[in-house]
Amino acid sequence: MRHTHRTTLERTVERFNADTPVGAPVVVHTFLGRRIATRTASKASLTVDGPAVFVMGIRGRCELHRVVPA
Repeated sequence: MRHTHRTTLERTVERFNADTPVGAPVVVHTFLGRRIATRTASKASLTVDGPAVFVMGIRGRCELHRVVPA
């Protein structure tokens, strides 16, 4: 079961990277409901906390489910 979940997360990262190259415009939805227009600063990767990506202007990684193409 765990292997299947990891594979799903890996596919999520691969799909995001295929659709959203580094430097692409995105919108980040924050925990407080704000929407921040920015750009990706890295490729997405699978971390111990789940899929994430670095974006410009935000310290640390953003969880991938909070980042959408602009």
